Amino acid sequence: MMAVELKVNDRVCVIGSTGGCGQLITARLVDEGRYQVRAVGRSDAKLRKVLGGESPKLEFAEADSRDIGSLYGPLSDVDCVIIATGTSAFPSPRWRGGNTPDAVDRKGVQNILKAITSKPRKRAVKKVVFLSSVGVLRTKQLPYSILNAFGVLDAKRDSEDLLRQMASTEGFDILIVRPGRLVGGPWTNTDVSTLLKVEEGARKRVVVEQGDSLVGDAARVSVAELVVRALERPEAVGRALCLVNEEGPPFSEGQWTALFEGLA
Repeated sequence: MMAVELKVNDRVCVIGSTGGCGQLITARLVDEGRYQVRAVGRSDAKLRKVLGGESPKLEFAEADSRDIGSLYGPLSDVDCVIIATGTSAFPSPRWRGGNTPDAVDRKGVQNILKAITSKPRKRAVKKVVFLSSVGVLRTKQLPYSILNAFGVLDAKRDSEDLLRQMASTEGFDILIVRPGRLVGGPWTNTDVSTLLKVEEGARKRVVVEQGDSLVGDAARVSVAELVVRALERPEAVGRALCLVNEEGPPFSEGQWTALFEGLA
């Protein structure tokens, strides 16, 4: 598959920028300085509180993936969309206000994909990255059968299927990232300039495979690093990559390069 190149100052939209992975992806993109970054969340005030300081590369937009009408404006002029929304697998305070897996991980993603393919648009989307989960293809196996008790993996798998279908019809590139159980900060509101200082402990070595084969925890900071680096790698186009962390040092530049070259 031929990759569509993202160019300097293209607009990359992160939906779910106040979540753990969303914060780190947004911060990493701003730190790189290559793109104009649009952070999207349900509350403009929370976006500004969580992501903090001013940057000419960062802008904010308020939208709720459960409300398709709120998405058209923020998504009408973007070149790349990173979907980092999500909710808890089991009933919790995060489910308040209708934030169930069906509403967020299925219908919310459906709304995002409908909004980015609506006509007319100011520009066509080049690339969509979707944060899914390990276990989406193993829902009959432990521990994923338990994790899927309330349908979170089914919802994410349905969204993966729809993403592939719409990419084929509309002609944009996709990447699906399936992290293991998310661990590590950020735990509290911070500033975009300090988010990347989050420590993931001794388990800094990244393990990435295609498909849905890995078991383990994934540091949010590692997930963010994979997502941002993959935007520039044609080998990642059309892939579904699972990621976990193991004990060991973080990857060097050469190891990251080898990882992507190994996908070709």
